[in-house]
Order: sequence, then C-alpha cells, then structure tokens
Amino acid sequence: MELYFSHWIILMIIFLALLIVFAKRRNKDGCNPMFMNQVISILASMTIVCYMMYTVSPEVIEHFHCPYLYITNIFVIVGIIRYLQIMFVEVKNHSLAKVLLKDHFIQLCIIGWGISFVLLCCCSSRFRESPAIL
Repeated sequence: MELYFSHWIILMIIFLALLIVFAKRRNKDGCNPMFMNQVISILASMTIVCYMMYTVSPEVIEHFHCPYLYITNIFVIVGIIRYLQIMFVEVKNHSLAKVLLKDHFIQLCIIGWGISFVLLCCCSSRFRESPAIL
C-alpha cells in the first residue's frame, strides 16, 4: 500500500506544520496570547477539514479502493482536540515531541488511526475481490 498525495493531504500537512509552529510560539515574548489562541484554533480546524476532505475525495477512494476511510476522521479529530486541551486547559507549552512521547491518549489516537487505516484498506479490497453472497 503506497501513500497518495492529493492536494487535500498536502494542504493538511501545511496547516499542521503551521499549527505546530504557532503552538510553539504561543508563549514567547511579544506574542499576544489571545491572538495566538485564535490562530491555533483556526489552524486546527483547517487541518481537520483538509484531512476529512482527503478521506472522502474520489481520487483517494479510487487509489485505496476504500470508500470507508472517513471512519479514520474520528482519530484525527480527537487527537487534535486533545492537543488543544493540553495547550489551552492544562496550559502546558510542551513541544510536540514531548506530547507525542508522554501523552497516552494521543498515542492511542495515532495507533488507532494507523490500525483503522490499514484495516479499512485491506478489508475493503477483500470485500471487492470476494464474490457477492446472495
């Protein structure tokens, strides 16, 4: 199974990179925290929307032969919400690497996303290849 880089996944990567950059600069000197929080929220929303569009775009469905990739959206949504919770509610300004290494919920989201993505791609190809049972 090879990756397919549609324009939606490229946009998602750009927004995710910007999200990480702004999250890192959030508590730096000279940055307005309210403005930074708004920018981070917008970038998080754009990242989620771009991933959702990726999973339902016809070229991605055709490439992976799987119309069910949208199910993986839940892992992306709750993972990003958890990252926002760490920044805004717990008021921790950890680097993304620290969050990925220490936060078990985000680790579960990443593992769940990976397993569901692979299973959906494999299972949908099996259903496609097997004859219909009437």
